[in-house]
Amino acid sequence: MAHSFIDVKGLAKRIQEVKQELAHLLHLESYIGGTPKKRGRPAKSIGKNAIKSVKPKGKGRRKSGKRGALGSKILEFLGAKGKEGAHVKDIAAAVGTKPANVTAWTYTTGKSKVKKVKPATFAVK
Repeated sequence: MAHSFIDVKGLAKRIQEVKQELAHLLHLESYIGGTPKKRGRPAKSIGKNAIKSVKPKGKGRRKSGKRGALGSKILEFLGAKGKEGAHVKDIAAAVGTKPANVTAWTYTTGKSKVKKVKPATFAVK
């Protein structure tokens, strides 16, 4: 039942134009970034786009020292200080490490080689 006052062919043509325009806009939406980003961590992938490790490479990366190097440096420094010993902060500054590392070493590995003279002050036995 085609009505005489509705242009069916013109309407069908206009619908086709609107569909094409809509398809074009949806295609452009992917370039503009119209879709919202997903929340949370990005998925891990195995290919080229795999997430890089966080460790810096090149100049910013530190090499780990040899095993036992901290103890030998501490003992060398304390040997020069004599019976009065040295404070943990001074030892850490001379050795080039954190005071917490020096304290941990003195209470674990170095407990047979180092004695506590005063609070936070150690000397060689």
